Amino acid sequence: MINLPEFFRWQSENKSFYFNGASLAVYLIFAILTGISVLLLWTFKRPIYRWFNAKSTHLRIFSTRALKTTIGASIIVFMSLRSLLLIVSNYKNMYEALPFHLCRLLLIVTAFCLLFNKLNFIKYYGSVALIGALVAIVNPSFDFVEPIKPQKIGLDSIYFYDYIFIHCFLILIVAAIFVITPTQLKPIDFLITLILFIAIALLAFGINWLTYEYASSNSWKSNYLYLGKDDINSQANLFGPLSKWPWNLITWICVGLLAHGISMIIWMVQDKIVIDLINGKFSIKIRRSEHWHRFKAKSFVKV
Repeated sequence: MINLPEFFRWQSENKSFYFNGASLAVYLIFAILTGISVLLLWTFKRPIYRWFNAKSTHLRIFSTRALKTTIGASIIVFMSLRSLLLIVSNYKNMYEALPFHLCRLLLIVTAFCLLFNKLNFIKYYGSVALIGALVAIVNPSFDFVEPIKPQKIGLDSIYFYDYIFIHCFLILIVAAIFVITPTQLKPIDFLITLILFIAIALLAFGINWLTYEYASSNSWKSNYLYLGKDDINSQANLFGPLSKWPWNLITWICVGLLAHGISMIIWMVQDKIVIDLINGKFSIKIRRSEHWHRFKAKSFVKV
């Protein structure tokens, strides 16, 4: 293990800040700013869409394709650096060096969508990413420090910033992609999302079980998607007996499916509100939901 500066160490014995006071205030500021940013993106999505797609050059030097590639590559680089830090610091939960927790996994997927210019794939996982990141921000989990509240993690730890940045950035990048990319969901897209979510949950559950049974070190006993065994799962008591292993698999799948269904309803209802800015004039009107009209016009047979 390399002797790292205190800021980069995950061990908490020499830390000064707890997850309260100034640290909690900074955390809430980032969360609130993220929420405000998403609200502004949604409010001005139509002028933003026209502005972005009318430009051939961004930030004076990037073509649209180059900008997407640069952002995607930067995500991969920073995710790789984090994994390297976990390895060289002999991190308590070494399995996290393989970033397969839901939010980090979906951020990697987003990076590759940017790299290969496949932003239309956002319709298959975007709602899951937004919901997952929102839940992570509302219910933060720092599994590597003692669970006694308030936990000893804050402004003097890179892992504090890593947690809030990764989830806030995921929300912002997914929201931005939804704004600049024409997205029309069909019934088959809804079904694909459900299948993908269930498949990811089953895969994570299987990996967690295998590593728990056969990993030679406790640091490799994984808890991806919080579907691990109870003694290593910080969310094992969230829903009482329903969040205990192995019932947590069924519970989280049901929660995920319910959340995705609700997100679809929100996606259709919000389309009734048309906010636009044309020639400096701000307008608001209510119309029928074109999203719902097109969605119900499609059938699983036709698509």
